Amino acid sequence: MKQLFIPIACTFAGIILLAACKNNTEVVKEVAAFNADSAKATIAANNKAYSEAIAKGDSTSFVNLYTDDLCLYAPNTPEICGKAGVGKFFGMIKQMGVKGLVLKTTEVFGNKDVITEIGTYDMQIVGGKSVDKGKYVVVWKQVNGELKMHRDIFNSDVPLPAIAPMAK
Repeated sequence: MKQLFIPIACTFAGIILLAACKNNTEVVKEVAAFNADSAKATIAANNKAYSEAIAKGDSTSFVNLYTDDLCLYAPNTPEICGKAGVGKFFGMIKQMGVKGLVLKTTEVFGNKDVITEIGTYDMQIVGGKSVDKGKYVVVWKQVNGELKMHRDIFNSDVPLPAIAPMAK
């Protein structure tokens, strides 16, 4: 009985190792299927649609570029999660008179399911006057075959106004 145990245990261990190697090969093939140029083109098209939605005051198109469980992290505000919250955010930027947003992607990386975009922005009012410039990071996520914004954070490069010293 003891003589059969060692060969059976070795055979079982070998099967487990072979199965593990097979799974790793599948992961490598899946990662290799990601096409960075295609992702960049899709992000560029979505960024154009985002900017057009702002210019037209189209909150529906703006909100639909995000996932249902999105979170937006704008400067000087608490996190905004969900499409209803982003709809209110859109109303706020519309009320501020924002009519244009120039986005420039500087870096894209990820895989076929989740992509990170890094870039700069120039927020403009009527006449193309710049009112804010800064940088952003967007995490894009595949949802039913569409690439949508899942996490969106941006920070202004415009210095805050000086705070007056406190009276003694």
